[in-house]
Amino acid sequence: MNTRRTLFILVAAALVAVLILHVTRTPTARAAASQQVIFSGTGVFTDGAAPRPITPFGFWIWCEGASANPYQGACNGAMYFYAFGITKGVFGSFSGSGQQFTMTVHSSDGVVACTLKNGPTVVSGPANMVTANCTAPSQVVDTADNDTSGLSTNAVVNVTGPQ
Repeated sequence: MNTRRTLFILVAAALVAVLILHVTRTPTARAAASQQVIFSGTGVFTDGAAPRPITPFGFWIWCEGASANPYQGACNGAMYFYAFGITKGVFGSFSGSGQQFTMTVHSSDGVVACTLKNGPTVVSGPANMVTANCTAPSQVVDTADNDTSGLSTNAVVNVTGPQ
């Protein structure tokens, strides 16, 4: 009986030793850093030919930049157009690098379809410029001379991760 017990203890100790060696030699998986770009702010849509602004608007949109995950290039967020009572979740894509980015987003029902661009540089805090040009809602589309655009001068533009 003692021989069996001793043999069992030796085999168990050997298995534990092999397991410890395997675990300590296996490389650990690390989360890959990914770039994220966020536009957030409020502004006003104007038309050069109109005597007054068309509508205040706002946005908060997050995009996944360069990464190894399936969300690369995808954007999600929300936009609102105050004077029209429109608030919609939006999704889409983005492009750009360094300091300048373009987000192209739309709502699932087509009520909102806009392109937002920051520029020319990213500064800390709510002091960035973001322009919005939309093909929807129809109230901000100017087919006469195509000079309707939204402008935010107090936007937060946040770029994180590898650039």
